[in-house]
Amino acid sequence: MPLNLRSIVMYLQVLSAVVRLATSLARISFATTLLQLVTPGEKRFVWLAIITLAAVAIPAVILPFVSCIPYEKIFDPSIPGTCTGQVVELGYFYFEAGP
Repeated sequence: MPLNLRSIVMYLQVLSAVVRLATSLARISFATTLLQLVTPGEKRFVWLAIITLAAVAIPAVILPFVSCIPYEKIFDPSIPGTCTGQVVELGYFYFEAGP
């Protein structure tokens, strides 16, 4: 096992959060473009989509960093603590990737 495994996993988690944030911001920016093209009655629906996309994206960015208490348990399973489990994380990430 590499000595710098902790830093590798931490960088991967940060990169994963940046990718999730970037894809969500791309969706939101497209929705803001739609605000200029739709009728006033349709703007409410577009705003609902923007708010929903933001509400789904925020936990997806934060979840990898708070999935284990203490945080070091993510890198070293021998440390005592609790984790949410892969089922919760993967389920939410599948849900987040759907819209």
